[in-house]
Amino acid sequence: RLTDLILELRNDYRAAVIPSGHSLVALRSASRLSPILHREDLWRGTGQFLYVSRLAEQLDTALPEFAASLSAVRDVLTCRSRLTVGLTAEDGDISTVREVLAGWIDSLPAGKPAVGTPLAPADRTGGIEALIAPAQVGYVGAALPCATADTPEHAHEVILAHILRTEHLWERIRMKGGAYGASASANGGEGVFSFSSYRDPNIVETLEAFAESLDEIAAEGIDDDTLEKAVIGVVGHDVRPLSPGQKGVVAFRRRLYGITDDLRQRKRDALVAAGVDDIRRAAARLGKGWKSGTAAVLAGRQAVEAAALRRKEIGDPTLILPL
Repeated sequence: RLTDLILELRNDYRAAVIPSGHSLVALRSASRLSPILHREDLWRGTGQFLYVSRLAEQLDTALPEFAASLSAVRDVLTCRSRLTVGLTAEDGDISTVREVLAGWIDSLPAGKPAVGTPLAPADRTGGIEALIAPAQVGYVGAALPCATADTPEHAHEVILAHILRTEHLWERIRMKGGAYGASASANGGEGVFSFSSYRDPNIVETLEAFAESLDEIAAEGIDDDTLEKAVIGVVGHDVRPLSPGQKGVVAFRRRLYGITDDLRQRKRDALVAAGVDDIRRAAARLGKGWKSGTAAVLAGRQAVEAAALRRKEIGDPTLILPL
């Protein structure tokens, strides 16, 4: 059964590389700035794909040890002391469900409470990591240090990301460059601002567009109408209607991540109060971070080698994905 699951997971990753290449390069570049995102890459990104691929090639010898590892993980995790439950139900059903859950929880071993362990520091080495895959198009990702969620500057960078992906990046990378899409986002939890492109025929031009879009806004600013539309878009996404189940999941995640209502309100206030100068300063601040930024590209070997001739940061060794 484990053999079947491992091979199935390996095949799922293979099938997802091309459709989700933008997510892979965005996470891969961001993982070099944040220990948390480095761990996330190991769990669900390129690092996980490479691990599962190696495991699938060594099943004859690796399977017993892998099975033992899974058993050890199960024994550590499935205990009362590590359990947090999020429950969404109608008022009349809460008490009944609580009773059922209590019986199940009591059946678990007590176990030991979770103890925080230090994460390996992020690899902040420079250069542009190249991922080689048999793809006819490319994917480009870049990441910069940014403000954290407990600051007004984070709200300004969220607005800036919205403007970039709906206007500057869209026009330059999608409309002029021929890519299927381009995106920007601000991760206030980890202090990482990310760029990515989707099904992109260009590598060097897109990397230049990421940096130059920030320089353009820093130099020229934006008008009041652009800011107003961006604020409406950002706040509208935050207050969009959710089903009861969705509300329960969102509330549970906020509880786990320590996202309080006070923090959310301060972010909302900063979004509404943002001015055009705040967005210009955010672009200038991020633009200065390119020296400590990171990037990753996913494309065919020929495209990567052609880009490397123009951008010396794309160096060896390149990482070949086993597709």
